[in-house]
Amino acid sequence: MICLLVFICCLAAVTALTVGMVLKVVTTLVEAFLDIVVRYGVILICTALICLAVFILAGMVIELIHGANILLLLLSLGLWVLSLGLAAFFASLIGSLAYLLIALACAAVMFLSDLLGELSMSLFNGMLGIMAKQSGRR
Repeated sequence: MICLLVFICCLAAVTALTVGMVLKVVTTLVEAFLDIVVRYGVILICTALICLAVFILAGMVIELIHGANILLLLLSLGLWVLSLGLAAFFASLIGSLAYLLIALACAAVMFLSDLLGELSMSLFNGMLGIMAKQSGRR
């Protein structure tokens, strides 16, 4: 009878230790996964907000070139400040502004690639226009 009681106590202790270790491993994995999701999610959010700010700034410059509507410029400026502020806020949520710099670099790469695409399309359209004018002169 005493042997059976000792066996049950040992089995309960081993089971509790095993369940505790499994739960500790699972919670550590879940925490690590959520940490990665939050960090990269914040980087993606910051990148999107910075891209939005850059495109708003480009729109303001285009608006200035084509004749500025002051109300539209003020609205654009407000959206620009808001998007940069939100990017800084989301980066500060995870405690490091280094993620804001990473997002800024990602946004710069995206903006430069879009700018190069636009420039190549403009050059292509310009070449087509020149070719059409030359063929029309003949």
